[in-house]
Amino acid sequence: IAQSTNMSWFTGCKVKTQDGREVEIKTLKDALNNWVCAPKRDTDKALRVPISGIYTIKGVGTVLAGRVEQGSVKPGNEVVFVPTHTASSGANSCAGKVFSVEMHHKSVPEAGPGDNVGMNVKGLDKVN
Repeated sequence: IAQSTNMSWFTGCKVKTQDGREVEIKTLKDALNNWVCAPKRDTDKALRVPISGIYTIKGVGTVLAGRVEQGSVKPGNEVVFVPTHTASSGANSCAGKVFSVEMHHKSVPEAGPGDNVGMNVKGLDKVN
């Protein structure tokens, strides 16, 4: 966090950020605070969540787990799940309503890009 006295020879280095600014890095804290830029999160686009797991929990229902890539998900949203590389209105699509959204076993009002979520979805067709 602080510059070491054991490396008095190291005076840091100057680097350019992705937005073109030149910053001087002397410590790991400098690098994280001044050089690393947070990625742009697309919250205004349609929801996209690659599903990493499907769980049927007795007394709860069907829980779909995945990472929100773009958009946002809230309880009460109507969602359509479509297999990869198919049309959005294809025969394999499956619709339902998000009943609750959880992150790390805690219910949240909304999940955005970058969040790993579990969604309790009602009304899914059991065949798909």
